[in-house]
Amino acid sequence: MGLIISFANQKGGVGKSTAAVLFCNSISNPPYNHRAVIVDTDPQQSIIQRRLADQKHTDTIPAYDVFFIPLKQLPGKIAELEAANDYVIIDLPGRMDDPSEGIAIAAVITYIDIIFVPVVPGNFSLPASVAFVIQAARMAAQQTARRSKLRLWMFGNMTDLKTTTDERHLYRMLEEFTDT
Repeated sequence: MGLIISFANQKGGVGKSTAAVLFCNSISNPPYNHRAVIVDTDPQQSIIQRRLADQKHTDTIPAYDVFFIPLKQLPGKIAELEAANDYVIIDLPGRMDDPSEGIAIAAVITYIDIIFVPVVPGNFSLPASVAFVIQAARMAAQQTARRSKLRLWMFGNMTDLKTTTDERHLYRMLEEFTDT
């Protein structure tokens, strides 16, 4: 059974797709050589578009596949993806507050083992990121059919800890999150 990991956040532009690609690339190449796949469920299909653009400029065959699977169809494909891979990386759209996507995301969260939440320090990203983590944790807590306990890991992305502003924002994030 493969490990199902998602890079998600309801805030756009925090590096979800980039982090997913970098993670998948690192685990699927030497020295690890794990079987991995990225599932792009985001209607923007940014990972799919990037892969197509990259293939125009290289003959190198990537060590992992990338598929677009609409979010609502993903639960029916999880078993097949898991059977063929050590890691299934899911790039989720970020809109859990949209009723149609929120319900579909809740169904997918049932299968996810780990959600990595990239956070960019700043006044606009922080509240949305914390709200996303709280909402995902609540969804997971309400799911009686979970196969494992959901692990949520927030990480600072696009930060420069040499600046006191980024450092201050990251500490504020930790304080906000631990107060909720």
